[in-house]
Amino acid sequence: MRTLKIIQEQTSLIRTHYDDPLFRAVFDESPDAIFLLNSADFTIIDCNRKALDLFQAQHKNDLVSFEIFNLYDAEPVEFSKDQFIETVNSGQEYSHELAFKTIRGNIFWGRYSVKAIETAYGKIIVFRARRVVDYLKTAEMLSALVKHTSKVSGLEYFSAITGLLSKAFDTRYCIVARIAEPETNMATTIHCWANGTERENFSFSLKGSSSLNVLHGYTTFYPRKLKEMFQNDELVAAFGADSFMGAPVFNANGQVTGMIILMDDKPMEEIPNSRYVLSLLASRAGTELDRINSESKMQQKIDELTESTGRKDRFLQVLTHDLKNPFSTIMGFSELLREKIPDADKNKINQLVNAIDASVRNAYGLLENLTDWSRMQRLSVKPLIEKTDLYTAVKAAYDLYYHIAENKGIQLISYVYPETCIHADQNMLQSVMRNLISNALKYTAAGGQVIVDAMVLDDRIDITVQDTGCGIPQDEIDILLQQEVNQSRAGTENEPGTGLGLSLCREMIRMNNGSISIESRVSEGTTVTVTLPGCSQA
Repeated sequence: MRTLKIIQEQTSLIRTHYDDPLFRAVFDESPDAIFLLNSADFTIIDCNRKALDLFQAQHKNDLVSFEIFNLYDAEPVEFSKDQFIETVNSGQEYSHELAFKTIRGNIFWGRYSVKAIETAYGKIIVFRARRVVDYLKTAEMLSALVKHTSKVSGLEYFSAITGLLSKAFDTRYCIVARIAEPETNMATTIHCWANGTERENFSFSLKGSSSLNVLHGYTTFYPRKLKEMFQNDELVAAFGADSFMGAPVFNANGQVTGMIILMDDKPMEEIPNSRYVLSLLASRAGTELDRINSESKMQQKIDELTESTGRKDRFLQVLTHDLKNPFSTIMGFSELLREKIPDADKNKINQLVNAIDASVRNAYGLLENLTDWSRMQRLSVKPLIEKTDLYTAVKAAYDLYYHIAENKGIQLISYVYPETCIHADQNMLQSVMRNLISNALKYTAAGGQVIVDAMVLDDRIDITVQDTGCGIPQDEIDILLQQEVNQSRAGTENEPGTGLGLSLCREMIRMNNGSISIESRVSEGTTVTVTLPGCSQA
């Protein structure tokens, strides 16, 4: 009721003024758009002909009852309301520059002033607006900024622009910041100019800050009282800032990826078209930020390709060397076999055949690893996880390496029972067991043992491959569990290897939702534990 009474009183007041010929002439013929506002809620009660033209309205009824803030295009309304209330209460005039939006949705840059006038008839809130046409100072500023930044790009551009903007706008601080992920509300400075010098880069929160409106894509200006309005703003606290102007930096897809921020420890006077200038420079900053991001991604790809090529080159060198050994052995024993056949020395022939068989199986293992590694490099492997019998996988590996164990005098022992159910890809499980058992045999001397066991728990199975071999130093274990291609070590009888086996095991176990660990003592032996989901998880 009180608000309605105020509106009725102010409407009557306006009509009283409108009956005055002098007031009507000044009001209607003014070169500025003039709005008379309700002091209770800042809605438009009346406007002149220039206001209709400027805001593309056909009749006063198109604008009357509008809250004046609805004519803003991109302005923090809460701040403006605070300024209006303060202005109305103090009786002082307040001027501001911003982007306005017409009834038809068109945008123009304008300057307005608002003042509460006490008359014999009561209080009137007068809001005057005009399109900004003072481009001389703007052109001079733009010309100077472009001249000093035309020959620099990337990070050098940001280094140059912060100091120049700070000087042009007469502010103590200028920041160019990158937004990592919009949902995190965090930004990191690319370059920071503070008190005439460069400052080390840092990260800051945008949540509840003066920069939040910029994050949403709006060029924003807070001329004063920043500390009062944003008490939790990290930048305000760090710089002791009292005023703020910021513009969003957009990427090629129209997303806000950064911002340019000007701050000062005293109230900031706005230069005509200053936000327009800042927006133009932010547009160039968007191009430079895209360039930096593209170059960074390209360099990352180059580094990855270089590393990948290096790994492949090292692997192929090892592979070429290690594949020569078994084939040289096969050819040598084949020649001996050919010579011994006429003598009919069956024992000797049997030894040679076993040696050839061991070399062939070793070469086969190398080629199997090469095939698995190649498929994983192409990212073409997808595990088919299903109920699998661990016993079958262990038996297949034992059958493959039985003669190697026999030739080295190593006992192969398995405590894995038939139908020990595990939840994994069958082919990958067989590859893991083949590699772990092959490694155990390779680094175990004659007379030793290789034991495979399994412990069935509620939702998982712990598989252990234990040997009585030479063991591994702890620092080498850490490397083995991290590198993609490890430096191959010769076995106790100089058996070759590619350095791929354990890396393949680690990756396959990961793909099957498992884990691997190694415990070892030098000269005593090694235990490799693989944990995989049991069938209760199927």
